[in-house]
Amino acid sequence: MLLSQLPEAKNANTCRLLDVCYWLNMMEVGALCGVTYVSNRENYPLHEKIFITFMISSLSYMLCTIKVFKMVRPNMNEKESTSYFIKKCLFFTSICSTVGLLIFFMKHRFLCHDMAFSWFSMCEYLIASANMAFHVTVMLDFPTEKMVVARGLPELLLNDYSLHWKKTE
Repeated sequence: MLLSQLPEAKNANTCRLLDVCYWLNMMEVGALCGVTYVSNRENYPLHEKIFITFMISSLSYMLCTIKVFKMVRPNMNEKESTSYFIKKCLFFTSICSTVGLLIFFMKHRFLCHDMAFSWFSMCEYLIASANMAFHVTVMLDFPTEKMVVARGLPELLLNDYSLHWKKTE
């Protein structure tokens, strides 16, 4: 079902939610870049705030994407159901890992428990893995699409490539 096939009120809500997804994803990517380039040893307060921004925007983006998926595809085929299920599982994994992250952060920071920082780090890795896997599910959503990332291809090759796509459409 295309957005244009949805009833007008539902279409408007879906479009608004898609806009929210877009901006949450932009915040997530920006915060991820910030966390990558500002180390916690270099500037802990800033790193912490950027990491919190990443966590909030990432979880919100996942939830928003799941909601949009359900709105756009109320009657899913088997592949779409599989993609939807995987997205929900990865979101649940991220939520559980975030709870663990918060618990172990407090145990490390305020109670100085042994191994608390190691468990905190494990939760961070689980969150990062679930986040990457969530984004990879786009391959399930668009199985027939191809993406080419290239720089400086000769024009002849580009023309051959575009002719190939015109033949297959």
